Amino acid sequence: MEENGRFIFEDENGEKKELEVYFTYHSEEFDKDFIVFIDPDDSSNLIACEYNEETHEVFDIENDEEYDELDKVIEAYQNDKIKFEVEE
Repeated sequence: MEENGRFIFEDENGEKKELEVYFTYHSEEFDKDFIVFIDPDDSSNLIACEYNEETHEVFDIENDEEYDELDKVIEAYQNDKIKFEVEE
């Protein structure tokens, strides 16, 4: 469920966890959209999923190639964000 840039997930034990949207990304190579979440309680914890923007559904990433691409995108995003914050 999405609410104001946050998603609420329920795990297999029925516990709810709220995650913030860190950024979204469209992969030309896989023709898929991905969403990366950050845990507000642990900013070092990032979670990436495939994302359907129309239905707001998230899905597990299917293969290592998608993970590899997302690793590079996350690293570039974080480097750009740090650079921007330093320049301000």
